[in-house]
Amino acid sequence: MPTLQVQLETGAISDPAVGAFPARYTAAWAHPTAERLAGFWTHDGELTQVGMATPIRGRDAIAAFQDGVLKLTPDLRVRPLAAAKNGETLFIHYRCEATLGGTPTAWEGFDRFELDGTLARRGPCIFDTAPIREALGGNSAHKRTSERAAGATK
Repeated sequence: MPTLQVQLETGAISDPAVGAFPARYTAAWAHPTAERLAGFWTHDGELTQVGMATPIRGRDAIAAFQDGVLKLTPDLRVRPLAAAKNGETLFIHYRCEATLGGTPTAWEGFDRFELDGTLARRGPCIFDTAPIREALGGNSAHKRTSERAAGATK
């Protein structure tokens, strides 16, 4: 069984069994832009995050959503911690840091990608919302922030 290698200080993840996707994910989040973050999705990719009523569909819509997220949190950094692959399903565990409501905030989560070759076809993003809600002053503030980011896709 191959061993996963993780370099926590840089967030770089490498393992031939896992594939090249985590390296592209890490590179995209090292210097995030909407285009880089949408670049590892298929043209008809589908992104879902915690609290979303409907998925974001299509690379262009994903780019618009990510653009909204980056505008709301320009200092957002995502550092991959580990990755594992099972068939065409890839899991990436990560740590996020951003200033939310004037408060430095950190949270962890997992992305589960269903791969189509070297691109993500579908991917639910699951993360701990408690630190985000606390930094933004409760559920209603988190909901408004999510709605503003999602509004970029319309």
